[in-house]
Parts: sequence; C-alpha cells; structure tokens
Amino acid sequence: MNEIELSKATPVSLRLSHADYFLTQYIHHSGPPSDSYWHMIAYFDAFLFTLASIYDISDPKVREKLKRDVVFGFFLTLRNVTAHHSVLAFAAQGSKFPRPFSREVSTGNSNPPQDSSRLFFRFDVLELILDGVEKDYPPAKKNIAVARSHIENLKRRSGRVYLDDLVRESLETVRKIVPNV
Repeated sequence: MNEIELSKATPVSLRLSHADYFLTQYIHHSGPPSDSYWHMIAYFDAFLFTLASIYDISDPKVREKLKRDVVFGFFLTLRNVTAHHSVLAFAAQGSKFPRPFSREVSTGNSNPPQDSSRLFFRFDVLELILDGVEKDYPPAKKNIAVARSHIENLKRRSGRVYLDDLVRESLETVRKIVPNV
C-alpha cells in the first residue's frame, strides 16, 4: 500500500491489508527459496494479533457479527491462547502446551525445487490445550465453546486441515462481515 492509498484507508482496511501481508509472508516462508519455520511462526502470530485488532477497532454492530461467526471465533480463541498462555506454533522446552500442529514437508524433483512445508492441525492436541486454558481461566469458557464447535466442523473434512487454508477462510469470512473493505 503506497502513501496515497494509506491516506484513504480505514483502520479496518489497513488491518485487513496487514493480515493479507502476513498470510503472503507466511506462505512465502513455507518453502524455497525462503523456507523458515521461525518466520512462519512470526507471521502466523502477527496474523492472529491483526485479526483480533480488526475486532477491537470495528464498530459495535460489526463486532457482534464477528462474535457470532464460528470461523472468526475460532481464530480469536487461538489468538487468546497464543497471547496469554503459549506460543501455539512452537513448543519449546518449558512451553505450557504442546504444539497443535505438525509440519508436513513435501519435495518435488523439478528445477527449481518445489519443496514446501505446511502446518496441519492436530485437533486432539488443540482440544487438550483448550481444556487446559479453560481450567486455568474459566471466563474463557464461552470463547472456547465457539472454538470447539468449529473444531467439530473441521474434523468432518476429509484429509488434513492445513493452517494456511483456514487462515484464508478466516480472511474471506471477515471480508464478508466487515462493510466497505
């Protein structure tokens, strides 16, 4: 976004452009030439915080619509977990919770190489994390119920559920709810 576009942006449209940027960078760092798990973690966290900011800076009517949406609620819960309890995309020694993702690395025999890595959800681990958060912080029960509802929907999908696909879906959802963006 150049300065002229920036001067015309609303706070919500600016945050949505940030979310797009973080998704693009997340994908860029998911394979050659820039494969970097550190960057993947950083851009996923940045995406989560930006999504929460969209909620915070929206008008009350939009906030109500966002609050009722299970896709948005799922990501807002992930943001709350990563902000207050544990870095979700990374399980280092001393982390409060294990990582609810596994990293799939695929390689191709083309020139240039088509190697890529993607994170996919491990819902059994994510549900244990939500159990732990709910135990540690009972006021989160309502948000966690929304996340669990979406997890049940996601489990019905065939095959693995990839993080980047869900991030794209959440952006589409927000764009449908937030007016004039």
